[in-house]
Amino acid sequence: MSRTIRILPVVAALAFAGCQDPYRSEHARRATTQAATPRPVASDSDRPGPRAGNAPEVILQRESTPRQAARAFALSWANWDWRNAASRQRALARLATGDLREQLRANAASARIDASLARDRPGSRAVVAATSVSAHRRRSSGIVVTHEQTYTDGRTDLGGRRYRVYLIRLKREHRGWGVSAWQPQP
Repeated sequence: MSRTIRILPVVAALAFAGCQDPYRSEHARRATTQAATPRPVASDSDRPGPRAGNAPEVILQRESTPRQAARAFALSWANWDWRNAASRQRALARLATGDLREQLRANAASARIDASLARDRPGSRAVVAATSVSAHRRRSSGIVVTHEQTYTDGRTDLGGRRYRVYLIRLKREHRGWGVSAWQPQP
């Protein structure tokens, strides 16, 4: 009987420990990590969120470094709405080279006559969360991560914001760095 009395406090302590929130330490660890993690700063024109009118304007010109070119292309790719889809594709074509340039021009032509754009009124807002680009003399490659929110008829789509990863290849031309390949990852 005295053995049972000695084991009883141990069993009670284990049972009490099992009644605690199993995610409590996870939440505390996450809160500490999130507070210590720097977040990308975006200008008002880059912030996701519903807006009336066109998507935010992004400066579309050839850039002097591969990282700047990757960022400019990503911002233009992910910030659009149904009203400016065709013009945004043409602007992206100016930042692209080779086959990608021709593909974007063709997309612009088909977007101009796509009736589903006027019917569904889709759009997207995003910020660039990260870029990692390795540069060589005339060629460069890397990844770009965006934090995107899609919209239909001005309302946010289900699923909320999500991170998207893109593989990118760039080529240096006489006008600056151009994007030669842009591949969204699953």
